[in-house]
Amino acid sequence: MRLKYRAEFYDGETKEILVSPMAMIGWEKHTGKTMGSFGENLSMEGMVWLAWEQARLQGFTTDDFDTWAATLADIDVVQDEPPKSEERAA
Repeated sequence: MRLKYRAEFYDGETKEILVSPMAMIGWEKHTGKTMGSFGENLSMEGMVWLAWEQARLQGFTTDDFDTWAATLADIDVVQDEPPKSEERAA
């Protein structure tokens, strides 16, 4: 399973966050749900929690969840498909 987010912060910083299996395990322990159910019940809190857990695991933050989440201006799922080339008629 591969999850990647693009997080934009109020200070103007943007980070792409590739969620590791360890962060996914943390989410399962935190919620008591499996990652298989994540897609069925996608919530903003779940997305942000996974991004925060990954940032915490990588040492990018020592903030608690609520403090870190309050710094987010936006978060989006990044598509893992290759970009399509634009073909123009000659």
